[in-house]
Amino acid sequence: MAQGIIRVGPRATLLAVGIAATGMAQQNLLVNGSFEQGPNIGAYLTVQSPSTAMPGWTVFTGSVDINGAYWQASDGVRSLDLDGLSPGGIQQTVATTPGALHELRFDMAGNPDTPEVKRMRVTAGGRSQDFSFDSTGHSLASMGWTSMSMLFTATASTTTIEFVSLMPATSSRGPALDNVQLYSVFGTLVPFGTGCPGTAGVPQFTTNQPPRVGQPFSLILSNLPYDQLAAAVIGFAVGGLPDPIADLSSLGMTGCFQYASLDVLDVIPSTGVFGVYVWGRILGNDPSLVGLPFSVQFVIRDPSANPAGLICTRGGLGGVGS
Repeated sequence: MAQGIIRVGPRATLLAVGIAATGMAQQNLLVNGSFEQGPNIGAYLTVQSPSTAMPGWTVFTGSVDINGAYWQASDGVRSLDLDGLSPGGIQQTVATTPGALHELRFDMAGNPDTPEVKRMRVTAGGRSQDFSFDSTGHSLASMGWTSMSMLFTATASTTTIEFVSLMPATSSRGPALDNVQLYSVFGTLVPFGTGCPGTAGVPQFTTNQPPRVGQPFSLILSNLPYDQLAAAVIGFAVGGLPDPIADLSSLGMTGCFQYASLDVLDVIPSTGVFGVYVWGRILGNDPSLVGLPFSVQFVIRDPSANPAGLICTRGGLGGVGS
């Protein structure tokens, strides 16, 4: 597994190796993320703003329905309809470390009593993102809950997480919300974006060991063309946002995007003959690395894939743990 590291950016000296990671068991930073705590509700209960009837959460605009027996929850028994008597919104403020990357996860569906696209906006750390769910074809017993996520960088010692319905003012059947979780990304890596296809399919990576100082870590690449040059691109100018740095279509890589800034280039001389490659390193035993945010992406030579003869994986965003 001979590899060569090219240090490109000024922060590259902080790492003696590249970075890869996997999820670790963590504590949800949010209180009452599945809305199981709160008043007796029966089938459902409408809560109007301003209200703190749900521990940890504030209904700060409009109204919401806390659903119990009315429809199938994603986690536990209760979930929310963000449209009560009218479109509403909830928020919770949590302690965060400025500059730390976080992942907000939640399950979304829609009140199936009106088959239509349900929309809501999620805001955290100065970042907003809109999400939608089509309730057509779903029922109270089969809601079609779908996992969603958003990455953001905390900008202050506290961060307010908001979920707001974007349905018309007259709506009383809106987006459904459940199983809300907030985690620090340090010690983990969160995949994001899309990879672009090659002759063996879209190249993928899965992780084996988390990025912790003084510890080995590994990442497994798959769907690779045989015996080709590749490289891990590691960047530190991540900003906490999973947006592409560049569209690579103009280079002949249609449908490919750059997700990692070029601070460290870790060259892989050959992908081997099995379509799978194990990429591994050991992080230096340096406590100053703890909390260091990073992005990572793999670029692989594939002469028959497109005019550029290059393909790439999706990106990964994370941080070094202790």
